[in-house]
Amino acid sequence: MDPLVSIIMPVYNDEHYIGDAIRSVLNQTYKNWELVVVNDGSTDGTQEIIDSFRDSRIRSFVKENEGVCRARNLALSKMRGDFFCFLDSDDMLTPKSINIRINVLIKDDKIDFVDGIVVNTSADLTKKISCWKPSYRGNPIKQLAKLKDNCFFGITWMIRRNKSYAYTFEPRLNHGEDLIFYLECCRNSLGDYTYVSEQIYIRRIVVGSAMQDIDGLAKGYKFIYDYISTNKLISYLERIGVQFKIKKILALSFLKRGDITKALLALVGISYLVDNGLSFKK
Repeated sequence: MDPLVSIIMPVYNDEHYIGDAIRSVLNQTYKNWELVVVNDGSTDGTQEIIDSFRDSRIRSFVKENEGVCRARNLALSKMRGDFFCFLDSDDMLTPKSINIRINVLIKDDKIDFVDGIVVNTSADLTKKISCWKPSYRGNPIKQLAKLKDNCFFGITWMIRRNKSYAYTFEPRLNHGEDLIFYLECCRNSLGDYTYVSEQIYIRRIVVGSAMQDIDGLAKGYKFIYDYISTNKLISYLERIGVQFKIKKILALSFLKRGDITKALLALVGISYLVDNGLSFKK
């Protein structure tokens, strides 16, 4: 029998898009899946839309609003599959997304993580904005620690489940939690990362996303840097390179807001970084 794949979906007030997300799961060519939806205290019509889908493979849970990390953690604690992946409620899986990736995992037990091409589209799906293609194969932990984009775009991996390990997201974060989650997965796995050359994920670019929160972004990168340093995942010189990348990301975020002064201060690592506790460990 084909192995069960769990699809983890947190949702909060997403009545406009969640129907498309669920239909993209129902349209999978691979049929032995379960969709674990956690409604994180939505106050709109989200739950009514979830309930309108009559399929025993869809399991939904409702909790008070505590953020995406705790919603994902509840779903992870409820999953029953031997493999799992994620789907945000405003995004979609391509029809063969599960099938082409699970085949890789079944055929090669040295592989624990499978990714693929991600397409970014406008919110109404009428315009293709960009396309991300992975380009790395092997143990991904150092690539992740160096903030490389060759194996990380977001929460798009399919993962071989290690049933002796409790998968959880860091609930204090609202930025960078997916990277920390992957780093923890890699530290508790002996397997490698690879990718398929087909599209596996459609990501909507929605105006007003969490990426507007620069303070949260800075906190997330501070946590990531401290995690990398504490666990000695890369060398000191490599960490210097990571520091520069973080400063550059924050500077560009300020430029997008039109705040040139803070952008320059962030780039040199003073003022904004110090005020927000972003001094870096050695």
